[in-house]
Amino acid sequence: MFTNDTLLARAALGDSAEPERLQREALPLARALPDIPPRRLESRIRRLAFLVHDEPELAESLYQESLALNRDIYGEVLRNIAYALDNLAIYYMGRGEFDMADPCSTKPSPCS
Repeated sequence: MFTNDTLLARAALGDSAEPERLQREALPLARALPDIPPRRLESRIRRLAFLVHDEPELAESLYQESLALNRDIYGEVLRNIAYALDNLAIYYMGRGEFDMADPCSTKPSPCS
């Protein structure tokens, strides 16, 4: 049995097939749990987003969902949503979409 840390470590070392498969199976199960804490669901979403960068539309939608959940959980307190904004910025930078990597360009903007 793999822990989440083991799965993410394997993915970071280039062995992402098994961690990705398991995370793809786990996310729908987590979504179906009626009492899953929002922070736990957000963690599942973020982990899958990390693993599916080769599927840009899916990765972006998962990172956006992670950001939205963080805003629901923490409100617009920037220090509490900074990690979600950072993950999304790193994703956009990796795709060469530097304007999108600026958190002030997201809607709603934490900069206003």
